[in-house]
Amino acid sequence: VGIPASCSLIIPMIWASVKRLFRIRLLLQKVEQTLHQNEGSFGGQVIWNSPQARLTFDTSDLDVPFASYNRELIDMLDNALQADLNRAENSTSLTDQVRWHLRRALTAGRPELRSIAREMAISERSLQRHLKGEGHSFKSLLSDTRHELARDYLASPDFDIGEIAYLLGYEDQGSFYRAFQKWENQTPAQWRVVRLNGAAGPPAPT
Repeated sequence: VGIPASCSLIIPMIWASVKRLFRIRLLLQKVEQTLHQNEGSFGGQVIWNSPQARLTFDTSDLDVPFASYNRELIDMLDNALQADLNRAENSTSLTDQVRWHLRRALTAGRPELRSIAREMAISERSLQRHLKGEGHSFKSLLSDTRHELARDYLASPDFDIGEIAYLLGYEDQGSFYRAFQKWENQTPAQWRVVRLNGAAGPPAPT
């Protein structure tokens, strides 16, 4: 069974369950990276520099129960995705539209201005001009989007640092570390510890 991997908005949401499957074959449009940093995360065969992105798994895995299946959570995610799509389609802000396209494109690698402009059916020059008129640049929006998603992913214990770097379109984990330290003045691991410990609340009185 093959599932197109281009719809990257839902990949992080199903990641924790998918990576537990036993027979995975993943085709990626990204240039090959260091295998020990990436391939082991998928638990199966990874084919780099493919003409299309695709996640394939054995049909028998369709019978494997989701260990963390939650109907209410799925409904909530469905509604959130639909609301996100509606906002993107109805938004009058070009900046919001670019942010939405960036979120979709990140897991295929670092999004380029030309590819986003092509998806939006606008010239690169016009896109840059309109963004400047709204007080932004393509580079700043890419950085802001990565920063926002990084915080979301790190707040969940389901993703390890290497997986988060991949989901944000970084070529290696070191690049993600350097970017995150620039954003937060601490490493992703340090930020996660503080965040998760804070979310857990104070210890119960004895």
